[in-house]
Amino acid sequence: MPMNDERWLLPAGVEEVLPPEAARMERLRRALLDLYSGWGYELVIPPFIDYLESLLTGTGHDLDLHNLPRFITLPALKEVSIGHALTVDAIRMGLASTVAAYQSALGASPDRRELHR
Repeated sequence: MPMNDERWLLPAGVEEVLPPEAARMERLRRALLDLYSGWGYELVIPPFIDYLESLLTGTGHDLDLHNLPRFITLPALKEVSIGHALTVDAIRMGLASTVAAYQSALGASPDRRELHR
């Protein structure tokens, strides 16, 4: 089987960051994390993967506390992507307040496991 050099190429717009640039970027990232932590912000790490169907809906960045309740009434809908809005709200309001607000917007009780995944 012939070697295909293209299998090692990264997609357009994606680059590796090699030393010493990676170390410089990490020092800057750490300084920013420490700065924001000093202001009372907490670290949030959203998932790096998602279901393909969720990504292809074209609605991910538009879902938020105000319009999410309308989307969950769609009969064929299995899940929605709220990562962007949830992250922004968690930074703005704090994680516990954000989770409570989304549960309220969805009409869910705090012990509903589906909202804690």
